[in-house]
Amino acid sequence: MHRIPLAKDAMNEGGSDRSIGLLSLGSQSIVGDSPAMREAVERAWELAASGVPGVLLVGEAGTGKQLLARGIHYSAAPYDPFLPFNAAAIPVPLQAAELFGTHPSMTADAPPPRRGLTELAGVGTLYVADLTRLPLALQRRLAAAVRDRQIVREGGDAPVRVACRVVAATSAPPEAALAAGTLDEELYAALAPVRVDLPPLRERPGDVRLLAELFAGGAGRLDDEAVETLDAHPWPGNVRELKHVVERAASLAGDAAIRAEHLIVLHRTARSGLSNQISPPAAVIHIPSGGKPLHRVEGEAVALTLGLTRGNQSAAARILGISRPTLARKLREHGIASHGTE
Repeated sequence: MHRIPLAKDAMNEGGSDRSIGLLSLGSQSIVGDSPAMREAVERAWELAASGVPGVLLVGEAGTGKQLLARGIHYSAAPYDPFLPFNAAAIPVPLQAAELFGTHPSMTADAPPPRRGLTELAGVGTLYVADLTRLPLALQRRLAAAVRDRQIVREGGDAPVRVACRVVAATSAPPEAALAAGTLDEELYAALAPVRVDLPPLRERPGDVRLLAELFAGGAGRLDDEAVETLDAHPWPGNVRELKHVVERAASLAGDAAIRAEHLIVLHRTARSGLSNQISPPAAVIHIPSGGKPLHRVEGEAVALTLGLTRGNQSAAARILGISRPTLARKLREHGIASHGTE
C-alpha cells in the first residue's frame, strides 16, 4: 500500500516544515493529519496510480473535492490538461456542446464545429463539479465516455474515441441522488467502484487548528480560547466556511492575536421541516469552563456587533441598545479599532 508523504514526519520525502501537517498528493499539498483525511488521500493515491478512466468524489460542499481532483490528476498526468466543468455554472442548452463538442452541420446559420472538453482534455482529466446538476441524458453520455471510452458529438451520430480521465464530484449522497432521480444509474455504476468519500471538517479532529493557522497567516496567531471556539463549531460549510471566518477574524484583529471575540460564524438551523437553512449572521461569545471576566464579555459583545454591522457604528449602537456616544466610549475602553462608518 502506498504511504502518504506527510510533511511533518517526512522531511526526506518532499516535506518542508515539520510543524505543519501536509498530506502530499502529486503536486498538491492538502493540510491535514486526521485519520479520515489520510484515508481519503490514500485512496486517491491508489486511484491515480491505477489509471482508472473515472473517479467519483463524494463530500459536502467545501470539503475540497476539486483540490483532491487536481491531486489525482497531477499524480498521474502532470503535463496534460486539467479541464474543469461546473454543471451549475453553464446554461443547460450549452452543456452538451461544451462537454462533447459539435458536429459539422449543413445549415448555414449553425455554429462552426468544435471539439468538446472530453476531447480537448486529451489524456488528461475532465473534472465535472456538481454532477447531479447535469441533465440525466448528458450523464448517460458521460457514462459512455468512462465505460466505452467514446462520445458522440452534438448533432452527429458517429462515435469519437476519447482518452481522458473523468473525475466527477457531488455534494449529494449518491444513494439519495439515485432515489431522487438526479443521478443516472449507468454513470453511477461506472463510477461507484472508484469512489472517494471526503470527510466533513467536523470528522477531522485536529485539522481545524492546522487549517485555521494556515488561513490566519501562521502558528501563534490564534489564542487558546479562539482555538477552543473553532473546535466547538460544527462547520456545516466545512473548510470553505472556516477559511472565510478566520480570514475575517484576522482582518478584525489586525496585527494582534486572533481572539474568540473576533470569530463570527453563521448558524444553520432547521425551520419548517427543512434543514441546512442559514439564519441571519450571529456572533458567538465563547465562555470557557474556567469562566471569563464581565469586562471581557462586554468587549467581545461590542467587537462582534461592530463586525456584524460591517463597521457601521450607528447600527451597532442600535443593536446593543446604547447611544452612539456610549458606543464610542466602549470602543475606547476596550481598545477596539473604530474604522467603520456612521
